[in-house]
Amino acid sequence: MSRPTRVVDGVPTPRHRLGLACRVLKQWLEQALAAFLSASCENGWHMERAVRAQFPISAGILFGLGLGGFFDGIIFHQVLRWHHMLSTWYPMNSIQNYELNTFWDGIFHSATYLFVVAGLFILWRTAQRFHLYWSSKLLAGSILIGFGGFNVVEGLVDHHLLGIHHVNEIVDPAYRFYFDAGFILWGILMLIIGWILLRQGQREGDPEGLVRQRAAR
Repeated sequence: MSRPTRVVDGVPTPRHRLGLACRVLKQWLEQALAAFLSASCENGWHMERAVRAQFPISAGILFGLGLGGFFDGIIFHQVLRWHHMLSTWYPMNSIQNYELNTFWDGIFHSATYLFVVAGLFILWRTAQRFHLYWSSKLLAGSILIGFGGFNVVEGLVDHHLLGIHHVNEIVDPAYRFYFDAGFILWGILMLIIGWILLRQGQREGDPEGLVRQRAAR
């Protein structure tokens, strides 16, 4: 398997693109860790006097990111076998490429697993310390925002910017764009629905808001 080590005619080689993919993955993990620590402080150590805590939105978003990754990895990578993590750069036509893609599939699944663990920790810590306001709309809305955000970022970065794989690589290359675009639009739709549910849940969880709603009726 040939791996060029320089830029050819101004176009980054697969090795350079792989390095860029590693940096993007590192940034994602750093952002998730920052959100995890920030939410832990906000929902735990800095709310000692709170009697009733809102549902931790950051936990739902992390759940959504993890579920989005699991859906992609299980359905697209394993069940349908439409693509693997680096299957555009390294097609599944050799043992070496197969092993490389399998390894990066594992890295991808590990990252999504960490998202779920972080979300579970935030949720548990908040519920353990405070009387938590449980809201189906806040849970569903935040998960949809995380899931949709995963699709949009995955679609823009991996499918278009880096081009490490496409949603469906078993179809004719001329039709791959439509699957990639549909994947992003699906994510945007989830973001919109999630935001609507989130706002509704926040209003319902606001006692003053409930009083205003009842007075308006």
